[in-house]
Amino acid sequence: MLTLDDYFKGQKPTLPEHIDNATELLRRMNLLVTKFYADHPGAASLSFRELASGYRTEAVNAVTAGAAAHSKHMSGQAGDLGDGMGARAYRRWLVINEPLLKQIGLWVEDPRATPTWGHTQCVPPASQARYFIPNSAWATRVGGKPLSVDDI
Repeated sequence: MLTLDDYFKGQKPTLPEHIDNATELLRRMNLLVTKFYADHPGAASLSFRELASGYRTEAVNAVTAGAAAHSKHMSGQAGDLGDGMGARAYRRWLVINEPLLKQIGLWVEDPRATPTWGHTQCVPPASQARYFIPNSAWATRVGGKPLSVDDI
């Protein structure tokens, strides 16, 4: 189970609402992880005990490679789980579980743009898309091709 300690990793939240945001995000992410394990009982080797990326201060975000300038990580509304299963099982599973993501209230960065992690956030992106393209460079790269589990 992901905890606030896992999420903040010793960083002090900038605003009190960042703790509230992170609490809600982790509630939803823990529901997602629980369902993933139920669907993949042999996935004990995939450890979600540590986030690949949790909360970021503006200073940390500024030096994080590939981070969006207005990342939801800075408000406690986004987290990344590493996909350590070699077959990219977690990210593939995200692609085929849009109804669950909608039910839980999570949005996912297009997994083609996240080669070793799954980015989830508890607020919709500007596009409102459940699976969103992170920037114009990725939009050009995917060229309008629909997301498919075969691309992961």
